[in-house]
Amino acid sequence: MIRNSYFRAIHGMASSLKMQFFALIYQFSGIPRMVMEAFLRKNFGERHFSFSLALAIAFILMAIPVQYLDFGMGQRGNPGLDFLKHYLTWYIFVGVFIWQSWKHYQVIQKEKMDGFNYDKSSVYEGDVHPFFFGLRYKGRAVTAFEIECFIEPAVFLGAGLILAILGQSIGWLFIICSLIYGMSYRALYYAGDIMILDYIDQKLYNEYLEKAYMNNMHPSETHGVQFRGRHINNEVTRREMAPALVDNEKTYTAR
Repeated sequence: MIRNSYFRAIHGMASSLKMQFFALIYQFSGIPRMVMEAFLRKNFGERHFSFSLALAIAFILMAIPVQYLDFGMGQRGNPGLDFLKHYLTWYIFVGVFIWQSWKHYQVIQKEKMDGFNYDKSSVYEGDVHPFFFGLRYKGRAVTAFEIECFIEPAVFLGAGLILAILGQSIGWLFIICSLIYGMSYRALYYAGDIMILDYIDQKLYNEYLEKAYMNNMHPSETHGVQFRGRHINNEVTRREMAPALVDNEKTYTAR
């Protein structure tokens, strides 16, 4: 397909800024997503789930509460007991997280023993739990978009709210991770939508922009395609300029 210069110059900038914003969200969502995916999914691609990264996350999580531990200096009561009241569930979760990550690692290692194959993408985000696909909303089955962006995060968000109300600090970790998890998948879906919309718009602009430019046609006559800018009065010169709105470089589509 021929790429349209005008479309890229005028509308490509806005799309690029949005893509950069969502790419930034996705880039920094790796740790919160892994914390949740270890419990929500299975059968990951070998490049998506890393046991060494999981151990690094576990080490960070174990270190975070220590800064709040008061060793009894200038405090009444038992500071160690107070610490456990708030963070015992935190360390239990970290332990279970390590165990879950180890099980995922074992599955990946077993698959790697068979060598390279095309059975599964190496960046596969894992199988969604079948329970979620059995849910219904307004008389229809929920979509993958709704599961990944709302339902999966809602599991940890709900648990986090309950734990936070009960005074458990792990609840706030769940809340933060769930919000980032949902946003990161929304970013992926947005990127996919933009790719398809760009393809559609490129085709429309390739077909109708020259007509809109040459004849100053109303957008209702050109499927919403219009040229914004001062028109060249000389028709011959205007016709000579029209091809410059379209690149000579071609992109290729999969078949």
